[in-house]
Amino acid sequence: MLHARKETFNRLHKTDHRTFVPIDKKKMKDDLLNLINPSIPLPSSSLDTTPDEKGKGNVSKRTGFLTTFAPHHTSFTLSMTGESISPEFKELDYSQRLKVVYNHNYDKIPRLAHGLDRVLEERGVHPVVGHDGRPNFTPFLSQIHDFDSLILHSGYMKPSQDQKLLSMARDNGCRYLSSTSSITSVLAKLYFTFSSKFTMNATSMSSGFQKVSTFTRRLERPISILMHNSNGVWAIDNNQGNVDHANQILMDLGHSLEKMLTLPEDEFNDKLLKSRNDSPHVFDDAYTFSQFGNIMYRSQIDCYSDKLKSQSKVFDLKTRATRKIRMDVGEHESYLGYHLDNIVGPQGSFEKEFYDLSRSAGIKYSLQARIGDMAGLFICYHNTKRIFGSEFVSLDALEDVVFWGKHIANDSFNVTNSLLQIILDTMASEMDPKYKYRLMLNEVRYNRGTPRLDIYVEEMSVSETFEHRSFSYYQQTEVAAEEAKQIVNPVKLYSLRLSSTINDFKIHGPLHYLPDDQLKVYYNFERVDTIPREQMLISYAEALRESELYNEFLG
Repeated sequence: MLHARKETFNRLHKTDHRTFVPIDKKKMKDDLLNLINPSIPLPSSSLDTTPDEKGKGNVSKRTGFLTTFAPHHTSFTLSMTGESISPEFKELDYSQRLKVVYNHNYDKIPRLAHGLDRVLEERGVHPVVGHDGRPNFTPFLSQIHDFDSLILHSGYMKPSQDQKLLSMARDNGCRYLSSTSSITSVLAKLYFTFSSKFTMNATSMSSGFQKVSTFTRRLERPISILMHNSNGVWAIDNNQGNVDHANQILMDLGHSLEKMLTLPEDEFNDKLLKSRNDSPHVFDDAYTFSQFGNIMYRSQIDCYSDKLKSQSKVFDLKTRATRKIRMDVGEHESYLGYHLDNIVGPQGSFEKEFYDLSRSAGIKYSLQARIGDMAGLFICYHNTKRIFGSEFVSLDALEDVVFWGKHIANDSFNVTNSLLQIILDTMASEMDPKYKYRLMLNEVRYNRGTPRLDIYVEEMSVSETFEHRSFSYYQQTEVAAEEAKQIVNPVKLYSLRLSSTINDFKIHGPLHYLPDDQLKVYYNFERVDTIPREQMLISYAEALRESELYNEFLG
């Protein structure tokens, strides 16, 4: 698809419209069955083009604009100009890399049971029951135990409570510590700000899914973390707020399903059934501790297999309830009749479930796997009562879907972590170690213009809760002003602004580029003192309401 413009190329004002989709036509048949390999480039011979002199694409004889070509239904427009970067911006050094510092309890990592190793070796979806009605694995996988009949030990420990993590951070000279479950939402928010891109690569999926290939609106919500100082190291915890989370049942069920996938039937029953146990059995957890600059991360490792052909032999276990159940968890039993009977298709298919997973959780899962030095994800699809099937998604394949290419995934990870260090260093220099802090990150989106991320830093020196007030209002605009009066702690506002260039040309709008392009990132991060306090608190209250984390700010 060509994006024609009347202007001509010149060095002072250059607009580069490109259409990018990495595709290999020979793999299309395999990809249809596998669902997850998004590398599907189509040749451009049918278009009236000639190669450009730099070899980065084709130059249309009709327009003279640099462009690469993709299937007629897929396009990615990149707008570049010769504008200079504002002098208030600094070039970001993102040369640092993640390194694994220590692997804890690796000899105790669970392994798949019931013949599920086959899923790792053979590409594609593996239904639990074949079309002939015969089980493809042990019958034990056909029915999920009622969660109420099980007794499980809750092994999750907040980063701020983990003495092993604190010790690893201090021994390696880190100023900050966190876990993958606490930090990935922050890195995702930084990625969306950095890239100005809210679309995923669905080119390997059925045409109906390609029409709506954006991430879910939920990922646009403001996100929140908690920070407090422990012996000179700032710990970063995820902030769950005080709102009841309806998906807790799925999280609890996920823990039991992980044991179901990795324990033989007799051992599962002996250690998890309430009828056989008075207290929960404590399983050993395995972790990878990895360091990026002055940040120490903890990643829980779910599973190991020497069947994997990748360098890493560990991977994540993800249990995924069907979409209808996830959308209405409280009434999940009403949707038990919705089954996954098809490989591909708009409804009742594994393809639909993977598509939804990619839109809502793909970026979180890919970041978790990368920080934990994992090979990918083992995804188990279920409806809380029965397992439908499983598939293994490599990290490379998932990153192709989320980031549109390994090169963009690599750069995005290094850029966002480098930005995170700058943000933390700046804010921590103005924090009092004796207080806990609540941070709210809210991305401000533009069609064109400099991407911006607002960060509200609330010092919980007066109270760790909000002052609940009852009030009435006549107009929606009055709500935030009234809700802001519930904020009793001191609040500061910081702002991160970003600008990027490709081959020294400034990017406007969504960022996309080829592996041999040169990416430079510029940033400006500073405290905002020009906004009146009352207006800042109103904006903070609006962000709290949009986050849907606190009952006091639900309008």
